[in-house]
Amino acid sequence: MCVHPRWREVGAIAIAGALGLCLNRFGVSILPDAGLYFGGIFYLAAALRFGPTAGACAALLSGFTLLPHFGWPVLPVVCAEAFTVGALARRGTQAPLGELLFWATAGTPFTLLVYIGILHYPSPVCWVLIVTPPLNGFSNAIVAQFLETLPGIRNLGGAGRGAGRSVPLRRHLSQRFASVSALPLLLVTIVSGRFYVERQYNDAHDYSSEAAFAIRENIDAIVVRHLSAVQSFAGSLAANRIRPGPALNRWLAGVAAVYPDLKDLIVADRDGNVWGTAEPAGSSLQTALGGRLRDREFFRRTVSADKTVVSDVTWDRLHSEPVIYLSAPVLSSTGSVDLVVAGSLKISAFQFATRPERLNRFAALIVDAAGQVIYAAGDQTSKPLESLEDSPLLVVAHRAGKRASFRFDERSSAGTNTAYLVGADTSLLTGWRIFLKQPFSDVYLQTELHYLFASLCVLAVFVLCLPLSRWLSLSFLRPLETLLSAFNAFSIDSSRVPKVRFPETAPRELAEALAGFEQVANRLSVSYTELQSALAGREHLNRELQDVLADLDRKIAERTAELAAARDRAEDANRAKSEFLANMSHEIRTPMNGIIGFTQLTLEHTSLTPDQRDYLEAVESSAEALMRIINDILDFSKIEAGNLECEREPFSLRETVVGAASTIAPEAMRKGLDLSWDIDPDVPDALLGDSTRLRQILVNLLGNAAKFTNMGFVRVEVRGQSVWDGGSVLHFTVRDSGIGIAPAQQRLIFEPFRQADGSNTRKYGGTGLGLTISARLVSSMRGKMWLESEVGRGSAFHFTACFDAVEAPLAAVEAPGAPSDPDRPSLTILVVEDDPISRTLASMVLIRDGHSVVTASNGIEALGLVERRPFDLILMDVQMPLMNGLEATNRIRRRESQTGGQVPIVAITAHAMKGDRERCLAAGMDDYISKPLDIAQLLATVRKVASSSHGEAVPRTCS
Repeated sequence: MCVHPRWREVGAIAIAGALGLCLNRFGVSILPDAGLYFGGIFYLAAALRFGPTAGACAALLSGFTLLPHFGWPVLPVVCAEAFTVGALARRGTQAPLGELLFWATAGTPFTLLVYIGILHYPSPVCWVLIVTPPLNGFSNAIVAQFLETLPGIRNLGGAGRGAGRSVPLRRHLSQRFASVSALPLLLVTIVSGRFYVERQYNDAHDYSSEAAFAIRENIDAIVVRHLSAVQSFAGSLAANRIRPGPALNRWLAGVAAVYPDLKDLIVADRDGNVWGTAEPAGSSLQTALGGRLRDREFFRRTVSADKTVVSDVTWDRLHSEPVIYLSAPVLSSTGSVDLVVAGSLKISAFQFATRPERLNRFAALIVDAAGQVIYAAGDQTSKPLESLEDSPLLVVAHRAGKRASFRFDERSSAGTNTAYLVGADTSLLTGWRIFLKQPFSDVYLQTELHYLFASLCVLAVFVLCLPLSRWLSLSFLRPLETLLSAFNAFSIDSSRVPKVRFPETAPRELAEALAGFEQVANRLSVSYTELQSALAGREHLNRELQDVLADLDRKIAERTAELAAARDRAEDANRAKSEFLANMSHEIRTPMNGIIGFTQLTLEHTSLTPDQRDYLEAVESSAEALMRIINDILDFSKIEAGNLECEREPFSLRETVVGAASTIAPEAMRKGLDLSWDIDPDVPDALLGDSTRLRQILVNLLGNAAKFTNMGFVRVEVRGQSVWDGGSVLHFTVRDSGIGIAPAQQRLIFEPFRQADGSNTRKYGGTGLGLTISARLVSSMRGKMWLESEVGRGSAFHFTACFDAVEAPLAAVEAPGAPSDPDRPSLTILVVEDDPISRTLASMVLIRDGHSVVTASNGIEALGLVERRPFDLILMDVQMPLMNGLEATNRIRRRESQTGGQVPIVAITAHAMKGDRERCLAAGMDDYISKPLDIAQLLATVRKVASSSHGEAVPRTCS
């Protein structure tokens, strides 16, 4: 199956986009928020192979899997990247260099504008998204350039459209060497960077955990120190048995001076009655409680549990800061709780704000066991004692369990996600949880610098490799270029072998190639010399051949001129023959018109003796035989000239067959022959064709059958051979029981002027044209003619003919010679005829038919008569002196166009050649009758033309 190259390219572009789409799903992560995606290999290869537009289309399809990582800006960036690399490749720029040019001039400024100016990404995240794509694109370009050079990719199409234009050999080698050198370095950079990232990640985890642990240790140390102080004070009270009074207050004041962070030192009994305070006049605790502690949770726990207690964080309204309470029991001699010593420790006593050394930007958050904020620093906006129990950070910390560090993604108010590395720890004494957050971008800042430095190194290697590779390849390229120069010089002048010498340091293979070139060049030089000699001889032969061709052309031109002259003479002779036949037809038919016409009038309208009638009937028979001979000769001339055409008019098949049989009926009756016809009932009667020519064929065949049959029968058979929607093919057979035809003579009888036996010409007569004309007429009716005959037993002539079907039924036609209608009006008829005999004959026939006749001998007289009086009908001869009938008819019609009305005009002429009828009708005549006149046909034509003038008598016009 052959696929159009354009569709093959479209399919390859779609496949490249789909492969890039799939490969981008499996990126190589180099940072938590960035990775290397190698789907660009395929759309860059499409850009190099099929052009920038194709690469942009493939990049658009591949970029959809990058949307979750880089957002919507990735689609225009990758499309512009592919388009730029493809366009620069068309100008001869290598794909890696084009990739770097794109990111330096357009890609990086665009990403900075979009991510910082439009999307408001945090700066660290933005820099991660900006640094990695150039490195990714550079690596993809190197692989794509190598992939595009593979033979299988080049066979996909796009030749001449991508980066496949030819480049100099030095440039080609240097570029390939630079690409091959940069690719391993790039892979090493990526792999080493990956290990560097993992090490950085592990170090960051460890350090954040250590920092959280250090804060927790600091908290525990402060709490333990102050809690030990409270316990020591409780032990002193139990030993000294100090009672309430000024001595107790002074002692508490001394302890408070030693521990300044302890506020509100107070001693109460187990019922919560205060015995003394460090500041008896203004104890905030005593003021807040009204001298009673029994409602405090830490006090109840101390009494009930008989142990030291650290309370939850509470708000000190007097000092407006959060505090915790440390309490210890004072036991009696029986071991029961006698007194409770308590003191408040302000949160500011803890050194939370100490920044870890290796954390540039961090956020500290300390919450108690209930999730209330104890301390918040950095980018934390939480307030003290604010509840964060359901916050995302605590939810993630709960899921992380006892891990010392974990990842936390925080969504900012601008809708961007920021990844944090969180170090966590929990105090066993207080139940407080410590969280230290730092952005992953800070964690991988060194990694980004590492990749930036590695990218610059790869770029430097790629740029330095270009001149270095050219210098290193000189030892190979210079001899090779010398050899190519020798090839070029030899191709220009093959008669001289160039002398080439390589330096000793040239590669051995090139030296062997040079030796082989010199051997081949020497042989080719000898062959070239021989070829030159052969070409010189061939040139001489070509000149001789050209002379012969020129002489031949001259002779052809002379012969062509002779043939043209002969053709002109033949055409002149053909025209002369046509004119001669036309004139002979006119000159013969005119006297024959008088002979036949007056003979018919004499036989029909005069009283004759039997001998006179026999004589005149013999004259009529001879005249009709002569007319048949004349008609055969004229028909044969028409056939030979190709001027015979068949009409297509509706006719009745049965009437035509019966009419043809009736023509030879007198001859058959005279010989006593059985004349019959048999038409298959399934054969349609109404047909469309030339009934006159069909009748002529049947008359010829029936006439021959009657002529050559002395006894027996003559029969016509008509059968249907095939039928189709538009008509049918009929099979006609004329059988007789005559003398028959010998097999040797059967192939001759269809040739003109030939009969079965030359002696038959003298015995039976005839011109020998009847069968020739009939066969030609059958061919014009899309049929064929053949015969079956046996000497002494008769003959059967067969022929087929094609006729079209007639949809409407045939109209009834008045038979020629029908009796005249006694009510028919008498017409005034103008007979225009130059021959006096023909004029007299026509006048007598019309007068006997009851019409009034006026005669004229030429067209001028006829015009004068038409202008003086009206006529119902004009019988117009065509060939007349002074003015012929066509010109006279034309003038009459022009006159009628001005005066109105139209008199019927019928042509009566001895011209019976092809086109005579058409010329008469074109001149304005209504009908056509050929000479010699058939009286019945003349009368029928007069009646038909007269009655067809609007169904009534022709309107008479007079000027």
